[in-house]
Amino acid sequence: MKKTKNKNLRRALGFILLVALVAGLAAMPLLTADKVPEAEFPLSVLRAEAEQRELLLDLRSGGTLIEEEAVTVTVPSEVKLTAFLVKNGDAVEEGDPIATVDRVTVMTAIAAAQEAMADLAAKLEKERSSSSTDTLKAPGGLVKKVYAQAGDSAEEVMREYGALAVLSLDGLMKLELTLAEPLPEGRLTVQAGGETLNATVIGLLDSTVTVTFQDKGIEEGTEAVLLGPEGQELGRGPCAIHAPWNAVAYSGTVSYVNAKEGQSLYKNASILGLKDIPYSAEYRSLAAQHRGYEEQLAELFLLYQTLTLTAPCDGIVSGIDEDSAQLLKAEGDWSLSLLANAPGEDPEAEYINFVGWVKAQGTDGYIVALDPTLFSHTDYADLSGLTRDTSTMTHEAVYTGGAPVYRRGADGWQESSFAVGDLLLFGGDSSGRVVWVVPYGHVEVPGEGPSEPSEPTDPTDPDSPGGDGGETPEGGETPEGGETPEGGNRPGGGGLPGGGISIPSFGGYSGYAGAGQQEEQAVTTPAEVTVASVTPQAAMTLEMPVDELDLHLVRVGQEALVTLEALGETFPATVTALSRTGESSGGSSKFTVELTLRREENMLPGMNGAVSIPLETVTGLAIPLAALNQEGSRCFVYTARDPETGEPTAPRDVRTGRSDGEYVLIEGLEEGTEVWYSYYEALEE
Repeated sequence: MKKTKNKNLRRALGFILLVALVAGLAAMPLLTADKVPEAEFPLSVLRAEAEQRELLLDLRSGGTLIEEEAVTVTVPSEVKLTAFLVKNGDAVEEGDPIATVDRVTVMTAIAAAQEAMADLAAKLEKERSSSSTDTLKAPGGLVKKVYAQAGDSAEEVMREYGALAVLSLDGLMKLELTLAEPLPEGRLTVQAGGETLNATVIGLLDSTVTVTFQDKGIEEGTEAVLLGPEGQELGRGPCAIHAPWNAVAYSGTVSYVNAKEGQSLYKNASILGLKDIPYSAEYRSLAAQHRGYEEQLAELFLLYQTLTLTAPCDGIVSGIDEDSAQLLKAEGDWSLSLLANAPGEDPEAEYINFVGWVKAQGTDGYIVALDPTLFSHTDYADLSGLTRDTSTMTHEAVYTGGAPVYRRGADGWQESSFAVGDLLLFGGDSSGRVVWVVPYGHVEVPGEGPSEPSEPTDPTDPDSPGGDGGETPEGGETPEGGETPEGGNRPGGGGLPGGGISIPSFGGYSGYAGAGQQEEQAVTTPAEVTVASVTPQAAMTLEMPVDELDLHLVRVGQEALVTLEALGETFPATVTALSRTGESSGGSSKFTVELTLRREENMLPGMNGAVSIPLETVTGLAIPLAALNQEGSRCFVYTARDPETGEPTAPRDVRTGRSDGEYVLIEGLEEGTEVWYSYYEALEE
């Protein structure tokens, strides 16, 4: 009996131990979990008082840094570069030289722009419908003449004066003279309008000199005297605007005039207003294209003077391609090389050529008789084989100027002009444009005797070096290779249009029309080619999402703070743009807000930034936000602490107000009331 009792006791003890073991194992995770926060995150019980505070409320979000958009450096497609002056990665300041350009190709681009503007002007004349208003704006410059007055018909003013107003783009006047003696070395001056001004020589060909001088309110046509280094008179004549720009309109009534003679205008400054003008979509499209060419022409005039492309802003250069098609090369690209160095400098150059004879000077330009035979030519220093037989020159055209004229002198090729009776060699590139003209001989016009060129061209000696180069037999032969074989070297789809000449249809070429019957061509905006880019380094932007309910709190110009985690610093920023289109996200729409901040050292695109936009300041009774407790809809704080356990006690219900993320406005407590709360020291909010 006793043995049985002992056995039962052992069984009972074993069961109790087993239960205790299982309970202990089950409690271990709880014990471990309870101790981990204490070990890793020390817990403190803190005390605070309800007190009056001023809270700065803000809107918080984040985003990534973005570099400013690169500013492109462009040139018209006709303009070619001679050299890049910087490399990719170089830092430049606004106005620093980027590249040099070829003067002749700039002249070609000017001619192309003027031709396009003339075509647009003709089309604008046709587009007359309902009435509207418009404003003429200037590319910048000095106002020289204002012909239009309020109430004038734009068409009548244009018919009488050729422009509504005239500006000088560079503030310079020019004087062109034929000198009796060689130009002396030394400082030159010009006396005009009661002023004595320094003169700069911009052209010297044979005995003809062209100088520019500062415009001191001098009227166009005023007699100017060119003086030598010793004050001696070298010549005198009427002066002209060096780089004129005409304000034009082809219909409407002048409603107001803002410009005054002698006034300096900034770019896009309003000159005058127009009313009762066509407003059709086609008209406005053509007018916009015309303005585009006006702006391009102003830039080309400046480029012609400086021959230098400059940085549009401070920044880092990129996008430079040393193999760019816009860059002239010493060899390989014959057409560009020839343009850079003038005819004859590249023996491998090969152009499409044809010849003509200047018969007379008409109201729209020189009347030229053309030979329909097109040929290739390489040695432009030897033009002795070109025909002098004017009987083969049967196709009449009008040359309105634009393509440069060259003569070969003792110092090589120089820009020149031609006169009635001159024989001309026209050179065209592979794109089909007349790019230069070379006078190579002279044949008197029957019944007129020796001809003199009229202003503004100058007489030149047709027997000067590089002239006709000798006599050519009657019915002279074309140079070697002069005959164009069937399907030979002809520019695709239209021969040699442009360069200021209207060429009649001949030789199977399309795209030509007789003088006064030019074929309609599609009008396009000025073609530009990007040759480099400059990325500004002064600022960076950050785009952050803002909820649609908070968007009304944000406005352009607001100050903000951006904290960059990678740098551990906070930087001031400004709201610079608000999107007006949101993207749906989680049942609400998010709108993009753009901020701009000054770029500091080590700031890189893609860095994350935390944004705080201060909204307003509020004042009231506040406690630390960490002291607030919530159970369902109930908010309460602990107002005492157990002296034995140290735990917060005595909960008290409160009502909450606005918060700045650290403190919260409170109702239901008296000022000075203590609040107690637990806080893990190693945790951040």
